[in-house]
Amino acid sequence: MLAAGVAAQLVGCAANDTAAVRSVDDHRLGNGQPPVALSTTLDMQLDWQQQAALDPAFATPAGARRLDLAGATRVGEAIVVVRLREAAAAGAAPAGLAEWTYAVDCRSQRTRLLGAGIGIGAGLPGALSPSVPAPAQADRTRLFGLVCANRTACELRIKANACERVRAASLAALSQPSLRQAK
Repeated sequence: MLAAGVAAQLVGCAANDTAAVRSVDDHRLGNGQPPVALSTTLDMQLDWQQQAALDPAFATPAGARRLDLAGATRVGEAIVVVRLREAAAAGAAPAGLAEWTYAVDCRSQRTRLLGAGIGIGAGLPGALSPSVPAPAQADRTRLFGLVCANRTACELRIKANACERVRAASLAALSQPSLRQAK
């Protein structure tokens, strides 16, 4: 009898681990444990200039806070987990920059802050530092829109996906000698 009860509990746990994420309020997102089998890593490590190259409609407006996309994972049909990071000044190390993780419902535009901290990885789910204020709603909403619009076009497993092409073009442009220097 005891063995049957334990087996039922284990089956319940296993079912919970493979159930689709249908809401930004799913408890598995808050502790950073979405079902791995249902997750798709997105190739979205894009600085603010690369974001504009991917889709000019999502370019950082003049005067807005520059934020980098530090990563994204699709964890449900319309649910993505998005990591944002303050944009580093040219040549500066990102170690002391603020980082946030949000769950985003691409259909309803509902969001939930999952983590915030200073330093790479410090803003992962479950780490909520009250001393790290969230970016302005307009700034994060713009980036959430970019991620949602490209949540299938930028899958990491797709070779030469849209995000990879943007980063490659950005790197190629950096390696080109300036036209002014050539004169």
